[in-house]
Amino acid sequence: MKTLGIITLFITSSAFAQMSFEDVWKNIEEKSQNLKSHEAQIELTKLEKERANRHWLPNVKMGASIFNTNDPGGVFFNNLGQGAIAQADFNPDTLNNPDTEQFSYGQITVELPLYEGGMRAGASKLREQMYKATQTEYVYHKNTEYTQSLSDYVTIARINHTNSQLKDIKGQLKTLIEKYSLGSKKNPVGRSGLLGLKSVLKRIDVTEKGLSADKEHRLEILSYKSQMTVEKLYQIGNLRTYLIKHLKQNNSAEDSSLLKANKLKVKALSYTKEMEQARYLPRVALFASQNKYQGNRDDNSTQTIGVSVQWALFDPDNYGRKAEASQRIVAKLRALEEGARKEAAYKSSLKKSLSKLNDALEDVDTSAKYLAEQVKLSFGLYKRGSMNALQLAEVLNRRIDLEVNKLNLEQKLIDVSTKQYLLSN
Repeated sequence: MKTLGIITLFITSSAFAQMSFEDVWKNIEEKSQNLKSHEAQIELTKLEKERANRHWLPNVKMGASIFNTNDPGGVFFNNLGQGAIAQADFNPDTLNNPDTEQFSYGQITVELPLYEGGMRAGASKLREQMYKATQTEYVYHKNTEYTQSLSDYVTIARINHTNSQLKDIKGQLKTLIEKYSLGSKKNPVGRSGLLGLKSVLKRIDVTEKGLSADKEHRLEILSYKSQMTVEKLYQIGNLRTYLIKHLKQNNSAEDSSLLKANKLKVKALSYTKEMEQARYLPRVALFASQNKYQGNRDDNSTQTIGVSVQWALFDPDNYGRKAEASQRIVAKLRALEEGARKEAAYKSSLKKSLSKLNDALEDVDTSAKYLAEQVKLSFGLYKRGSMNALQLAEVLNRRIDLEVNKLNLEQKLIDVSTKQYLLSN
């Protein structure tokens, strides 16, 4: 029984243990299907690159067949292949009406491309750049997953903080309403004050429900991504300090990972022009074959070695392909330039927004200190009869407004900070 109690205690404490963001992110990083999908895409482009890089290797083929035939041409040339043609084979009757014979034939051929106009070399370069682009794009997707998870984690922590502030006010207000009789319907002033305080209490309930719904939604997202139950989180302390620690900016990076990936894709696309140009150029290859003939008369081996040249002098399907490739590159370059300008402008805008939000939050923190003290004093004044219920309700409403506005500003700060991180990493 003692052992069972220890095990139960361990399981209970583990289930409700506080989790740091590092704990949550470690599980997401290992188990995220989204990231696994992009990792698989990297492996795919790597295999494509390796296959394209083997374009200079020779082509080796082998084939064999065994058959019976009485076809005049088939019989004659297979006997010729055996090196066993006799004078009697030229008899017209024998030539035209041969007996059925059995033959076997085998061949192995090797073809080594010497020059293919740059088609395969261009494809190799294209796949190399696409592999790099996919790797860089993975960094962007991983950073996106990271910032989204961090945003959810930090927002939950700030919701917990806001709820704790509202809970304190709610507790004091409930005690006050239960302890004091503020008047009946015959006392309109007292009744109005009672209704005002109850309205504040109801407003706190509504605000808490809205925040709890948001919190539960974000907890479900983190639990789904990490494939574990995420419930209790550590307090994060000062929000700005926490964000700076977990969203370190790479000030030396001129472009985001996404823009870098797009640049690599455009560079990969540039090789298609080289590949289309190759359609108009000759293809030269060295080839060799070993042939083996066997039949009723004998068996024989022959060899063939040579150089082949193929040149599509005119093919209507190739006409205009180079121009299409060039125009496609121009279009992508224009889009890339526009994307770079937008990103630069967005970076500048986020930097200004971040500065203003930090200033605003400093002002809100100062106001919160003043208002917290005012609330404390107001409760005391009310208990001593120096402040009426309506005045107290007004002070409490201002406190609730400040907490809600502060949380909204913090969420904006989280949003701007995560976006800035994505653009600098």
